[in-house]
Amino acid sequence: FADGWLDQDGERFVFDALFVDAGYQRDAVYRFCRDQAAIDRKQTQHVIPFNGRGASQVETMRYSHPAKMQGNVVHIGEQYHFAHDQYEALFRCVGNSDHWKTFVHKRISCSADAPGAMTIYHIASPNAHLPFAKQILSEVRQEEFKPGVGTIVRWEKKSKANHFLDVIYMNCVAAHFCNVRIIREVATTN
Repeated sequence: FADGWLDQDGERFVFDALFVDAGYQRDAVYRFCRDQAAIDRKQTQHVIPFNGRGASQVETMRYSHPAKMQGNVVHIGEQYHFAHDQYEALFRCVGNSDHWKTFVHKRISCSADAPGAMTIYHIASPNAHLPFAKQILSEVRQEEFKPGVGTIVRWEKKSKANHFLDVIYMNCVAAHFCNVRIIREVATTN
């Protein structure tokens, strides 16, 4: 990972951040991230365990956006934050899965030429993207109004096979952390 890889033009590409889902096989993920930090030549942690938290989870597992950096919180982003895990001796990212799954579905459902559109590569076989599509649609957006709180958005699983949805929203968080933003065209007057 530290050396990167060559792109189609022969240019070396080195990633800025790679998030690994720590919601499954947590110990293995943390061990992997620690091992990568130890061999990273830049002495910076680029492989980061990620914990997604959503409204459909039990109360202790829901996302709580910190108001300011204090304690172990070292960075606050748009519905995600980084915290130093002293026990694991690593930084980890915790994100609002409901917010970012909504972001992904908005990007996929807009016109392909719209700002911020998310598209997938063209392939000749009409069924080649079917497994991907099934996983992207493996959860359904639900809204619930709670007096005194407002509208709560949660994504409810229809199928356990939701890995592609998780991977895409985690990549969107990583991109946001690396300062990737949707740029909208602004009309100018003469």
